[in-house]
Amino acid sequence: MDNTKERGIVAYTRLSGLLLKVSRFQPSAPIAMVEMLAQSIEIAEAIVDAGEATVKEATID
Repeated sequence: MDNTKERGIVAYTRLSGLLLKVSRFQPSAPIAMVEMLAQSIEIAEAIVDAGEATVKEATID
């Protein structure tokens, strides 16, 4: 569970940092930065899905 929590924190930190960087480029951020943001969102979604499965598994045991 601690590993799951830590992975979530890392993903959240990465996303919030990228969002801050993107906001500095408004109204249009460089394509590379937007692509990094999209990739980070996909990774965060995968981490959330894995975390949910871990929590479900832990509650069953």
